[in-house]
Amino acid sequence: ALSKMLSAVVILLIVLVLSLNMAAGEKSHRQQGYDQFHPSGRILQVEYAKMAVTRKGGPIAALRCKDGILLITARALPRSILQIQSDRKIFFVDKHICVAISGLIFDANAVVGYMKRKCVQYKVTYGCPIPVEVLCDDTASVLHSMTLKGDSRPIAVNFVVAGIDKNLGPQLFTMDLAGTFDEWKAVAVGSGSEKIMDDLLQLKSIDSSETIQNAWPHFKSTIIKTFFRETTETIHESTTKKDSDELSAAWDVEAYIGTETSNGAVCWSRIDDNELK
Repeated sequence: ALSKMLSAVVILLIVLVLSLNMAAGEKSHRQQGYDQFHPSGRILQVEYAKMAVTRKGGPIAALRCKDGILLITARALPRSILQIQSDRKIFFVDKHICVAISGLIFDANAVVGYMKRKCVQYKVTYGCPIPVEVLCDDTASVLHSMTLKGDSRPIAVNFVVAGIDKNLGPQLFTMDLAGTFDEWKAVAVGSGSEKIMDDLLQLKSIDSSETIQNAWPHFKSTIIKTFFRETTETIHESTTKKDSDELSAAWDVEAYIGTETSNGAVCWSRIDDNELK
């Protein structure tokens, strides 16, 4: 009788373990599904991708002015004397549109390539440069579609798209990996963006009717100092004490000004490194 009782207990334990494993597997499958919602109403894969961008993506800050765009970002310099250059963070998809990326470079390259082709197709079809908002709307739809397919994953990149339209003037948009895009007067994305956004809100030149000449001193004294500080803190948090000094010395900050010339062409000029210090 005792042996039968022990056998029954063992069988019950096995059934219980199998049930727990099946429940855990079902929960894991539900959390990893691209086209399924979590019981709390969240799409976890999209949230995981956003976490990757926040933790791994370098900071970007941009300010829209009356006569142009101020854009600043950071990228890692070559870590070895054998490496000629590191991955780019700023791309020019058309003469009048500049794209800064924060996130996984290999994901960004595919999207930037799509944006370049879209710019060419639009110009061939309509005979004029593509409006910045039209490009963002089209590209955001593609980013959103990547969150709906079971054979793909979200693009782990946030984009800051700055451009100067012939009729609308300076334009500033962001696109996130979920497929939403927003227009801004000033914006910051990537690591440390919350602190940078707080400083942007305090700028007296936040009004987009301000000129670049008047906005630059405030931008330089407030945002760029915060930018360097947040970049250094992010590097030190993500590395050990042994190699943090090496990394902080190998971090390059790039700043660009986009303006429209007298003949209607758009010019993107990189600010000299000495101006940023």
